[in-house]
Amino acid sequence: MKRKINKFAMMFCGLFLVSEGFNLFAEKANEEKSYFATEDVHRGLSISGLWESDSLKAGGGFELGIPLSKEKRNFVCRDYFTASGYGWYAGLSEISVGNKLQLGNRINSENFIVIPYGFVQVNASILLSAEKEFGFWIGGGGGFEFQFHPTSSFFIEYGGRGLIPKATGTSFLTIGYRQYL
Repeated sequence: MKRKINKFAMMFCGLFLVSEGFNLFAEKANEEKSYFATEDVHRGLSISGLWESDSLKAGGGFELGIPLSKEKRNFVCRDYFTASGYGWYAGLSEISVGNKLQLGNRINSENFIVIPYGFVQVNASILLSAEKEFGFWIGGGGGFEFQFHPTSSFFIEYGGRGLIPKATGTSFLTIGYRQYL
């Protein structure tokens, strides 16, 4: 019971901090009256920092994203190279590298952009236990990206994945910040 309360408290604090950051950017934009036009938005190479949690582990990592196509008619197709580190609730550690393919639809608003999307993901992982086990996480899910500045966005994802060869499955929640270069 104590672990569930701690996990909830960590998630609540993470959401609170991200929402406060979003609020600061929104206040600054309101003060300057410098709303950006959607044609001024940078959507090329991106770097993301993220926090992720599921029923087995929690951790953080980063993504390097590249567009696979131009965003014609608001269709979004991007590829992300990921690297993450996790602490398992059972006291183990995990290092993971992988790839994520994202397909979505860009919705332009007056002051920001919303991108609902789906994704598939494959990660190669090393579980740092006494045996140093190797495996693959294969999964997918959906998410929303909120671009509130021409070069910055916040995203949240929810999905599921399975570990091969152990046949262990779990759902996960990811929260992150993306910077476009």
